[in-house]
Amino acid sequence: MRNASMYMKRVISKIGEKGIAHYMNILFRIFFKIIKPKYGRLFVFELDLAQLPQRSKQKGDVRVEVIKSIEEIASFVKEREKWYYEYAKDLFEKGNLCFVGKADNKIVSCVWTSFHEVYLPDVEYVLHVGDNIVPLIDAYTLPAYRGMGIYKIVWNECIEYFQNSHKFSRIYGFIVPSNTRSLTVHKNLKLERIIMTITLLRIFGIRKHFVKNCERML
Repeated sequence: MRNASMYMKRVISKIGEKGIAHYMNILFRIFFKIIKPKYGRLFVFELDLAQLPQRSKQKGDVRVEVIKSIEEIASFVKEREKWYYEYAKDLFEKGNLCFVGKADNKIVSCVWTSFHEVYLPDVEYVLHVGDNIVPLIDAYTLPAYRGMGIYKIVWNECIEYFQNSHKFSRIYGFIVPSNTRSLTVHKNLKLERIIMTITLLRIFGIRKHFVKNCERML
């Protein structure tokens, strides 16, 4: 009883420090997040490495590197949202690679790998893949450097890297159907074979995934 009494005093003390309105606000945010409906849909694309020709080496002033630690990508992380640091750090800790494009002496574009499994936040789904498959995630170019073909250069170097490996045979890509610009870019990069659609429906905190295998071109 004494321990319970001391615990309650600490709880009351904590509430008194910040005020009950602070904690009520937290509870309301959690409540509305749970009851808010969510719908999401994602295309899963497949690229057969054996069927791709060797890519051109036209890189201009862009230098592509493979990054393996958070320290090497620190400048780029600062350009992203606050949550990105922990996200990037976690990817590195799981043994993933980050292909980056450098221009003007800084990182301006990136493509991440994910091995064995990949979390897809747009549909809140974990997709497990075989050892011969490399899912590519979080392809991003700084706004000031978009439309210059830098991402294509990073992509081509990334694909060639895995083409030269005897361990991997296929690449997976993920795009939401509403991102028409990204769909056009990836179609030009031959990432146009859709093999799966993943749909999320979440109502009152209950999630339901609909995973459909398919064989069609974008």
